[in-house]
This record gives sequence, C-alpha cells and structure tokens, in this order.
Amino acid sequence: MWPRCGALRALALAQPRGIRPCSGGVSYTQGQSPEPRTREYFYYVDHQGQLFLDDSKMKNFITCYKDPQFLVAFFSRLRPNRSGRYEAAFPFLSLCGRERNFLRCEDLPVVFTHLLAEGTGPPRLSYCGGGEALAVPFEPARLLPLAANGRLYHQAPERETGV
Repeated sequence: MWPRCGALRALALAQPRGIRPCSGGVSYTQGQSPEPRTREYFYYVDHQGQLFLDDSKMKNFITCYKDPQFLVAFFSRLRPNRSGRYEAAFPFLSLCGRERNFLRCEDLPVVFTHLLAEGTGPPRLSYCGGGEALAVPFEPARLLPLAANGRLYHQAPERETGV
C-alpha cells in the first residue's frame, strides 16, 4: 500500500523582508547566503495547496504563487529535508541550482486541487497548481476521509524524490 502523500480538497502582501522568527524559534532572512553563491528561501504551503513565501503576512489567493512553470519546477524537485539546516521547522526541501528552497506545510506538502477528467484517458488528480505536469492517476478506492479534520485524502505513489 502506498504511503499517504496527498489530500483532495475543494478549490477554494508580503511583509518587508528581514530576519523572521519561524515556527520552532528559527530565524532566517529570505534570500540569505550562508555560503558563497548559495541562496536560501523559505516557503509555506497551506491546506488548499497554495504556495507562499513563509514570511508573507497575508496568505490568500492574491499573494500565493500562481505561475505553473515555477510551481512545477518547485514541486517536482521536492524531497524530505536532510540538509542539516532547518530540518525541524522546514521538513521539505526543493533544490534548484544553487538555491535551497525550504518548505513547511499546514498538513501535507502535496495537496490535490483538480480532477483532470477530460479526454479519453483515465481521470487524474493534479496537485499544487501544476496541471497535467503534476498529476497522478485518480483511484476512487484510495480515497480516505479523515473525520478529525474533515479532509479527504487520496493515496499517491511515492516518487523517486521521496515525497
């Protein structure tokens, strides 16, 4: 059986940057450079699969990232954070060249947002705003309601990245 890796949910202004305390008492600066030619950024994904800079004061549809190319690049590189940096506060990491993009999430990092049922192929669940590029087969038998939070989960195959 596949591990629980995603959730099916209904579809539903950044502060000035500086040193910010984060959950777990960690401090960081967006775009900090802990070593030469390396930058670190910090993100948050909510229960609707919307991605934000972690230090954004207002987190809503207006302030979330919407560019599909960026979202596909970010989420396709996502893996558990085993970097030795911010592991407790930001349990996931998306590497892009010399950038380290740390991620924390309200529930799970993969949130299914759309049912793609067009065409002749089987329906697929798309996650985190990635459209067809970030999608897995939809299997109704794998739906799991969780009464504790009122959310509906769908198991997804673990990708080679581990998320």
